[in-house]
Amino acid sequence: MYGRVNYVTFKMDKLDLVAKMWPDGVATYRGKGFEAGYFLLDRATGKSVSVVLFSNEAAMRGNESAGDFRSAESKFRELRLTEPDKHYYEVVATVASDKKDPVGYARLALPMLKLDAIGKVAAGWPGHVSSYRKEPGFRGAYLMVDRKTGEAVSLSLWGSKADCEANEASGAFMATVTPYKDMIAVAPTRSYHDVAAVVRP
Repeated sequence: MYGRVNYVTFKMDKLDLVAKMWPDGVATYRGKGFEAGYFLLDRATGKSVSVVLFSNEAAMRGNESAGDFRSAESKFRELRLTEPDKHYYEVVATVASDKKDPVGYARLALPMLKLDAIGKVAAGWPGHVSSYRKEPGFRGAYLMVDRKTGEAVSLSLWGSKADCEANEASGAFMATVTPYKDMIAVAPTRSYHDVAAVVRP
């Protein structure tokens, strides 16, 4: 699986409209290797993160070369303050949740991994993050990596802000980071977002 992570800042008075429009744009990707889409939004700043997952790299690249991405993003041009800042990753690990309740909140942790440690991190990460499954608010997680640079994105999904905060207060988050301290070149920065929209296959 591969993921495109797209950063855009929107006009503050247009956030509700953007959140309403986003699923319709991403839904056009269905049937073309599309796996899932998450629209993350910081309503205090207008900053957003679109995470769109594809079954393979060819599908992700084809989404742009075929014009599907451009067609979708063009509808937001008058609503945004910045141009799309796109990053591309291989999804090297996932942890599913058995909870079917809605996803409401997300944490992004952005470490830089040592290149020779990417395989070890990818192999061990699911086992550590699986401990989150015992938390009622956990809704799933993805680890994405650029194997050329070591840039990584750990996306964890939660039912609510309180669920995410409880995960950190309990020490569970740091327990999943500490085992890799010698494999991380730059410690992760964290950001937090409302999940304003979700699109499934």
